[in-house]
Amino acid sequence: MIVVALLFGFSLAGRAFSQISGYGQCGGIGWSGGTTCVSGWVCTYSNPYFSQCLRPSTTATPSTTSTSTKTSTTVITTSKSTPLSTTATSSAPIATASPWGQCGGQGYNGPTVCSPGWICTVNNAYFSNCYEAVPTGLAANYTFIRADNDESYIQAADPSTVSPLLLTTNPYTAAQCQITAAGQLIQNATGTTLYADVSPPASSNATELFVSWSTLPSTNGLFSISNGTIAWSSPTFSTPTSAWIVCNGGPAYINYNYTYTADCYAENLFPFGGSS
Repeated sequence: MIVVALLFGFSLAGRAFSQISGYGQCGGIGWSGGTTCVSGWVCTYSNPYFSQCLRPSTTATPSTTSTSTKTSTTVITTSKSTPLSTTATSSAPIATASPWGQCGGQGYNGPTVCSPGWICTVNNAYFSNCYEAVPTGLAANYTFIRADNDESYIQAADPSTVSPLLLTTNPYTAAQCQITAAGQLIQNATGTTLYADVSPPASSNATELFVSWSTLPSTNGLFSISNGTIAWSSPTFSTPTSAWIVCNGGPAYINYNYTYTADCYAENLFPFGGSS
């Protein structure tokens, strides 16, 4: 077993944490970073190992476009002059969750139907949200990235903006990715290029590195394909690693110390060019 030596250590005692940006991690077992979100965002529990900054959930309301109902009576004269009437009725519009918005999860009481062309997709027991229907085929020079153990796929909590890098078994939301010549792992699912960004260790004894999607190129290490798998390397660490871990079906981490708790499992990731 290869142990990648930590070449830097630091104490978090007395450290002043800045506020966490939208979709960033703000809590969980082993988390020692900041716990306060920027204005307009709330630190929201997902599972014992992960909480993140989300917008406060709101109960969706139907469209403000009013629909009037008129009752019209048509009199039909028969041989006995008996009036018969027909009544026109209409039903109230159904509230729908907005694109990328929450549509399910334990404790959620908002709309569970997405807008046309969007699918309510389970991310974990506490959170489902609306994703676009699966695209037809892969874009040129892009590939899916799949895990070797359970056929789960790299994707984003919200493909339209900064959010954690997830590894889930839902193929309908699989990200289309590529590794650029500059060593950047990118996805471009909605026309907005997002870059996989590897965070520094949360503490001196941390064993994993949190990975999220950013609108800016990563400045921490390089991605590559090594022996058919997705690997990450950095001058800070002595050996490249292709080991990843996932805890309770949540965000994926780079496992640079080859250790993990009983609630987590190891994965290797590889390009998958076929249909998801």
